[in-house]
Amino acid sequence: MIPPMRSLLLVPLLLTSGCSTIAGAFVGDDEEEGTTQGGDTSSGDVAVRRITVGAAVNGDTRQAGDDHQPTCGDAAGSGDDLWTFVAPANGFYQVHVTAEYDSVLAIRGPDQAWLDCNDDAGSKRASELIVELLGEQAYGIVVDGYRGERGPYRLIVEGQAEAPVPPNRHGVLTLDHPVSDQTTGAGDHHTPACGARQGSSDHVWHFRALRDGSYRFRVTAEYDSVLAVIDESNRELECNDDFGGSTRRSEVVVALSTGHSYGVVVDGYQGAEGPYQLAVEDVAVGVPQNRAGGGAITVGQAVTGDTTGAGDQRAPSCGSSPGNPDHVWRFTAPQSATYRVNLTGGYDCLVALFDDTGAELACNDDEGSTSQSQVIVGLTAGRTYDIAVDGFSNGQGTYRLTVDAVAAGPAPPPAVPQPAGTLPVRGSVQDTTVGGADQYTPSCGAMPGSSDDVWQFTTTRAGWYRFHVAAQYDSVLAIFDDTGAEVDCNDDHNTTAESLIVTQLLARHTYHVVVDGYRGQTGAYTLTARRGRKR
Repeated sequence: MIPPMRSLLLVPLLLTSGCSTIAGAFVGDDEEEGTTQGGDTSSGDVAVRRITVGAAVNGDTRQAGDDHQPTCGDAAGSGDDLWTFVAPANGFYQVHVTAEYDSVLAIRGPDQAWLDCNDDAGSKRASELIVELLGEQAYGIVVDGYRGERGPYRLIVEGQAEAPVPPNRHGVLTLDHPVSDQTTGAGDHHTPACGARQGSSDHVWHFRALRDGSYRFRVTAEYDSVLAVIDESNRELECNDDFGGSTRRSEVVVALSTGHSYGVVVDGYQGAEGPYQLAVEDVAVGVPQNRAGGGAITVGQAVTGDTTGAGDQRAPSCGSSPGNPDHVWRFTAPQSATYRVNLTGGYDCLVALFDDTGAELACNDDEGSTSQSQVIVGLTAGRTYDIAVDGFSNGQGTYRLTVDAVAAGPAPPPAVPQPAGTLPVRGSVQDTTVGGADQYTPSCGAMPGSSDDVWQFTTTRAGWYRFHVAAQYDSVLAIFDDTGAEVDCNDDHNTTAESLIVTQLLARHTYHVVVDGYRGQTGAYTLTARRGRKR
């Protein structure tokens, strides 16, 4: 049995694609790689320490280098050790260190980003974390010290830890793990705007997003249920009463941000209460199964339909109401090009396009008239997109949908990008994207039409380079080569205001470093470049 925790931190996994092992910490410009002591395997000249569930390990940081800088504990100047842990399955894990000195414990994800950090769990010589991890992914566990302290320690990882329930929450809701309960006799914590009333019984579940993207929340009940999602400030993001024509089902699809906490409210229409089951799925994984009235659509093909009485599968941002009926069509781009999606309807219709991660790329209501909507967007060859045919407010009815290629080719950036200036190696620049032009659309969170700044960066030698942006808004950072191809892209590093790219670049090549914003956000920022190595 896992003992009671003190000062526990519950953190989500920051998802990345294509990463399954810890490559090690980034070694800064002109720093030399240190050697680690001990370990059971090695990669090149660097030993790799590995730890498994339930197997305690011992270490000593007195002779270790100061290679890592956790986000807590003022650990600069302390010796530290890095251990690699591969989570055997999805779940919560307890990581605990006891030491002969004031220890600090931190964990970083497969993308090298810090997930969380703890200094002092019950005593100065113990530190502890509870983290939610994905199976078969590798994480780095760093044992450090407070303000230069070093010494012997014992580290252990315990599996299947119980997730602590935050105050004012009924329980913890996790992906693909339905929960069952009943609201009968419960208190009134939040009053959803779409059918509940003051004083009605409800439950509020705690959910933390594992990545930026869309999530589907679904409740089935033995009474007339109402479902809502609220953010950390209790602001209501989405609300639904009666999904698919059933008073006992409610469902919302809502875009959430990595690392943020949300409340999922299960309530009842005008005071109704009773038993229910609640579940959440990642739209990027759980693609909508009910595509009644939809299907596949190809370039040049016209399809028709009628959304009257259909279910609500998507929640476009440009005018649709929760619970409004829609149809979802699937489109696979035959080549990288700019496409026009055109919708005409017998009602006030709107159209939205979502990528295969569930992110909304474009949305339009009223292209010249209320009965026509249109989006023009660059798509990538081979990727599959969802086209949602919806209606403004509660609009529904007959429609005609077409997709046409506007311009073939890779949809490159402007013929002559206008750099804001030159970004030096081992240097920083400061500027603002407010009022700027839209020269690039990075793939990891930006949207067509958003303002960006472009900095010219020329390498003198091949190797690893590190680019970091700290902004006063939710920033996006991307690197493009001299052909216009995207080399790498990042949204959210530690915080939404930061973005980080560590990537290999060729010698004597000119690249464009693009500072953009998540879904159109703009503001002031500081951009830094360094040369270094990964290990």
